Amino acid sequence: MSSFNSAETGLMAKYNANDTTLMVDGELMYGFAADTMISVAYDNDNVTVSQDPQGTAVASINNKTGATLTVNLNETSPSNAKLTELANTRAEFPLDLRTSTVHQTAAHCYISKMPDNTAAQNAGDRAWQIHALNLDTESLVGR
Repeated sequence: MSSFNSAETGLMAKYNANDTTLMVDGELMYGFAADTMISVAYDNDNVTVSQDPQGTAVASINNKTGATLTVNLNETSPSNAKLTELANTRAEFPLDLRTSTVHQTAAHCYISKMPDNTAAQNAGDRAWQIHALNLDTESLVGR
């Protein structure tokens, strides 16, 4: 089996976790959890398809661009203070996420609820759920 980084295809891309920046309400977030720093999941499919019993299909375009971001911070991260403030005041805020491969922005975001908190032998993680009302996504691969 040939490598996808062959002479025909070239190098696919490089990823570096240090390229990841998340700005929330103008502040840089840092002090992430050990493994997954941030995950992004769009709330809806782009297209919904329905078919009748005879196979006639209709594709309905969905224009909803809301998404849920999970920001995993170590509980000792100073960034928890900013997110706690936003959650307690139910404030609306912008965010800007950039990695080696993608740039995502949203002007209207909210924290859905305070994250769970635990006390244990070691410092734990706090998983912040942020709802982005209209998340724009741009691929940075090949640029």
